[in-house]
Amino acid sequence: MRHVNNAEVLAFLRAFKRALSRNDWEIVQRRVSYARITEMTPASIKQILFELTPDNYVHGPESDRNRTGEYVWIFHKDGEQVPNLYIKLKLVEGHAKVLSFHQSLYF
Repeated sequence: MRHVNNAEVLAFLRAFKRALSRNDWEIVQRRVSYARITEMTPASIKQILFELTPDNYVHGPESDRNRTGEYVWIFHKDGEQVPNLYIKLKLVEGHAKVLSFHQSLYF
């Protein structure tokens, strides 16, 4: 697990939010729908993503165990609708991906 400085986290978040602004993002579907388990709409999820700051950073970038050469970033946020959110994100060629978005089991 690699920790980085605030400037690196901020650079990742800026790039991620640029992709969100262009609507170049997706919620990667897993076995469950994060929108369903959090009872949030994609628009509400997107709003929380825009609110992320370096203060929400937990760790990363770390290698994506399923995709060689891609890296994931982990964030934690207490949302109004859903407290204690675990958020796993990555950028692939400027495309933003939300890999996890649910109540944390870890924090």
